[in-house]
Amino acid sequence: MFEVNPAGGAGVITAPQLETLKEIFVRHGVVLAYLFGSQAEGTARAESDVDIAVLLPGTMPPSHYFDVRLALTNTLMDFLGKNVDVAVLNEVRASLAFDVVKHGQLLYEDPLTLPAIDFAVAARSYYFDTEKFRRLAQTSLAEEIGRYKLQQAESLVLREKPNDD
Repeated sequence: MFEVNPAGGAGVITAPQLETLKEIFVRHGVVLAYLFGSQAEGTARAESDVDIAVLLPGTMPPSHYFDVRLALTNTLMDFLGKNVDVAVLNEVRASLAFDVVKHGQLLYEDPLTLPAIDFAVAARSYYFDTEKFRRLAQTSLAEEIGRYKLQQAESLVLREKPNDD
């Protein structure tokens, strides 16, 4: 599990490494960064990747997100020596943003804007505001899958039914 550990050791981000991570986030225009997934939850294995979610400035055009994500991923992989998956919080689905806030570990927050609390409130609000729509979509999908399976079963029965001619 990655956690701040001034003494260092295997599977941790040391305090000096955390300072370097903060410098990397500043250099790439990140205003908020979380560690999430198996590394944050303590279930990572040696081959596990590192999942990092970042919030980019609201003034940054969405057309720049891909380039920032790619550059940040490459820089973080070089620095951490592991595969890294970067999620841009400005464009993720509500359930992922909520999960990051709920289970993630805050790595960096812009000291001038302090966006962590505002983002956490917004992510939770959006998640709960859209919950009924996610449930409706899940129910519709389950019903459609059920209809499809029924059609497949009926088709098999008809194929196996012997001809009475």
